[in-house]
Amino acid sequence: MLVTSFFRGETHIINFVVCLLERIRLSLRGRCVTSFNLCMCRRYVRKELTEKELEYLFTLYLLRGEEELISVSTIAQQMGVTAPTTVAILRKLASRGYVNYVTRRGVSLTRKGAALVKYFLHRHLVLETYLVKCLGVEPRVACEWVKRFDLYVPDELVNKLCEMLGRPACCPCGVPIPHPEVEFHEEEHT
Repeated sequence: MLVTSFFRGETHIINFVVCLLERIRLSLRGRCVTSFNLCMCRRYVRKELTEKELEYLFTLYLLRGEEELISVSTIAQQMGVTAPTTVAILRKLASRGYVNYVTRRGVSLTRKGAALVKYFLHRHLVLETYLVKCLGVEPRVACEWVKRFDLYVPDELVNKLCEMLGRPACCPCGVPIPHPEVEFHEEEHT
């Protein structure tokens, strides 16, 4: 690809993306902050949920926890922790409305939990797909790069990239990309 041959390394591509995002941020300055939606992403990662709690939600989603009860031992094994640690975190998530926790039976995602996971997965996987298909970045490398900036990309840009890519069904690694019809907003899921 022309763009990747122009850049001679990871740092240059990341700097290019950061500059691009800064230009977008400046062009959106006159618009309402909710259209940029950075506040929502940062609030969930830093305030509402810890990274570890978000990781539990992703694990539940990937174990089909949206459709069926998943045992605590299965989740603990996936997360590499003990069952009591898992129970403590699941109870916190249940108290905030992200999971349904049934003692001695298992746990499943609520609509609120599933919507949040799909929102973040959609963002990450669309950006990853863009880097692979349009910039020629290796899939594994693209995933690592996207982890560094996916929370800072405006929803508008993610949606435009998704449309430009033809609403891809799955990312280059084969993970299905959820396409939420409505963006996640805290007020709708409380």
